[in-house]
Amino acid sequence: MLYKHVLKNISIPIITGITSSIGSVIGGVSTTETVFEWYGMGRFMVR
Repeated sequence: MLYKHVLKNISIPIITGITSSIGSVIGGVSTTETVFEWYGMGRFMVR
């Protein structure tokens, strides 16, 4: 009953929030690494 009524309706906003947060983190990491020249995954993604 919990899955049918609650989790089904709340899963879409949670997934949307998580995916938008991941995009923001990736963008922020690449910008920070480019500005401060801290090499890592952001630099790898930019290249």
